[in-house]
Amino acid sequence: MAKAKVAKDIGRNQRVKLKRKINLAARKGKLKKHQRDQIAKIQEKKTATSRKKFREVQDDYEHERAYKKEQDGKISDDEDEKPMDVDISKNAAILVDSEDEQEDPLPLDMLDDDIDWENSAFFSKKRKELDDEEEDKVRRFKTDLAEDEQEMLPIKLSDGRVVKRVSKIKIEEEDEPEDIKPDIVKQEDDYSRLSAPQLLIKRKELMQETREDIARMCIAITADPEHNVCFL
Repeated sequence: MAKAKVAKDIGRNQRVKLKRKINLAARKGKLKKHQRDQIAKIQEKKTATSRKKFREVQDDYEHERAYKKEQDGKISDDEDEKPMDVDISKNAAILVDSEDEQEDPLPLDMLDDDIDWENSAFFSKKRKELDDEEEDKVRRFKTDLAEDEQEMLPIKLSDGRVVKRVSKIKIEEEDEPEDIKPDIVKQEDDYSRLSAPQLLIKRKELMQETREDIARMCIAITADPEHNVCFL
């Protein structure tokens, strides 16, 4: 019984030589039909992956332009003069997964077969199904907030950088309604009966209490400005 062949990991140079041999055999017509079909499937997968990468790059570019316009109110002159107006179908074939693929592209006749297959009705239906699946999966950028997040006041560091802060939204359970008690009106103290020295002493006491209240408010605002901004 013949032993099964086991594929071994090969180095980069050996991989490049193997690709050259396969391309040379394909140009001379020495490959069998199932081998040509397998190569066509590999090329088809690479083209689909490259097309998806290019669409994501274009989406990131458009999102970055919109974010800069929202923050600064304008975009740089270079970007205004050169908008990203490109065709995905033409540029997707240029994007490849590694340097090895750039060194050894497949023969032109195989690329022509791939182009014919992409223009077929079956590929258009398959492409539409893939696009629908991608639309269902919402892509999230770094600047986007999740549903359970809220943006807090930014903090300016000592080096001048402004850091944005994000916190989780706490869902509080609704408490049972309590009986509303009328506010008790605090009566003002009557200082009319105090003498002049007593009024000066009372004034110093009230000023000291006010200073202590202001100091407590400043500490609270510094510790948690998001929730204690009401003290300003």
